[in-house]
Amino acid sequence: MMYFSHKLSLRTIRTIGVGVVLTLVLAGCTQQGAPHAQGVADSPPAMAQNTRGETQNTPIGGRFILRSHTGKVVTDQDFQGQFLLINFGYTTCPDVCPTTLVKLAEVDHLLGDLADQVQVLFISVDPDRDTPQVLEDYVTSFDPAFIGLSGTRAAIDSVTGKYHVKYAFVGRDNDTDTDYTVDHTSSVFFMGPHGEYIGRFSYSTPAETIAKKVSETIKATPPPAKAP
Repeated sequence: MMYFSHKLSLRTIRTIGVGVVLTLVLAGCTQQGAPHAQGVADSPPAMAQNTRGETQNTPIGGRFILRSHTGKVVTDQDFQGQFLLINFGYTTCPDVCPTTLVKLAEVDHLLGDLADQVQVLFISVDPDRDTPQVLEDYVTSFDPAFIGLSGTRAAIDSVTGKYHVKYAFVGRDNDTDTDYTVDHTSSVFFMGPHGEYIGRFSYSTPAETIAKKVSETIKATPPPAKAP
């Protein structure tokens, strides 16, 4: 997998805007002849639909037990009743992760009142460096409502396996190495209020497209039945 030749700081991303950053990042990939950086190629370019073949042959999602950036142990059941936008990555990711989280913060803004029904989860695949405090500082810098999750290597491998997320350490020869990068799937997974997989957004999907799909899905979903 190829990396972008340029590195963009979080301050730069916020200053020039998500749309411009995406244009620059994708242009950088084109110059290197690679479709993505730090991610497994996503297709189609917008949203992979919840087709019968995909959900039956390669089910996505499932139970997980992780630790939040506040140090609390959480499971998938803690998010029942909410729509989820789930992204996997790591806090020292030079470009893909910050760009994606800036975009998801924009989605949150575009959703307006509907944002209360959506929770963004950032699951770190780099627990050795992404301690709860590091995760908290990172995710809340994009949006105070975002939740960072991580856990033991076994717990991370379990959840990445269920979401068919791939990641690999680059430049890490042993557990004492601290200067390394991580190749990882860059999709954003869209999950329903009962843990059902709705679809996934590729890295290049604009915030407006994500917000429109999420909004339409929420409005088309019947409200939960009231207890008698």
